[in-house]
Amino acid sequence: MKRIFACISLLLMLALLPVHAQTPGRAAWVTVGGAPVYTDPHDNAQKAGHIWYGQLVTELERQGDWCRIVSFTTTGIRIEGWVYAPNISMGAVPAYRRMAVVNNPDPQDRLHLRERPNTSAPSLGKYYTGVHVEVLSRQNGWAKVRIGNLNGYMMDEHLRPPDAGANPIGAMPIFEVQNPNRAQNLHLRQHPSLEARSLGLYNNDTRVIQMGFSGDWSHVITLGDGRMGFMLTKYLSPVR
Repeated sequence: MKRIFACISLLLMLALLPVHAQTPGRAAWVTVGGAPVYTDPHDNAQKAGHIWYGQLVTELERQGDWCRIVSFTTTGIRIEGWVYAPNISMGAVPAYRRMAVVNNPDPQDRLHLRERPNTSAPSLGKYYTGVHVEVLSRQNGWAKVRIGNLNGYMMDEHLRPPDAGANPIGAMPIFEVQNPNRAQNLHLRQHPSLEARSLGLYNNDTRVIQMGFSGDWSHVITLGDGRMGFMLTKYLSPVR
């Protein structure tokens, strides 16, 4: 167990290091609903991760119709690889678009993601300390944020800037897929619904980080390929 946390902590801390500081690169936006990131500049290459609509990336170099980019997941994991250039758009990035980290005063508590900037608005989920969010705007004590492809509002007082010296895992628990079905696998869904598009099937014993949860669903990121989505919580078992 200690070895697992040591490896994940090292990966997340490396993600916070400067990328090619001598050549900063250009900022870009993801302009499609979702796009795979490949290890090499062709779509037959191995997948290195996934980026989502509106996500910020930095272009490192370009080869024909392909761009090598770097970006970060909402748990702070660095994704670097090649994307099809038409899937991103170059341009100035508003200054308010920054990453922040959920920082509850009680580490055992979770922070609501609300539909509207109001404490009585419906909750889209409760998120653990340590979850990285993309801040879209700030107003009247609320931050409009994005977590993967999910947008909502969080109380700004419970968000802080990323800190390389902080615990990169925070309070997020690690689970394993444990589905008793015949195939012994579990869908990762784009949204918390059985009708939502499947982002992939994951075998039993696949490990995921639970960022938050809502009702019967957990918002997770898979440790194997860094994909983010929703899994049914009843088929996830805590790693002991």
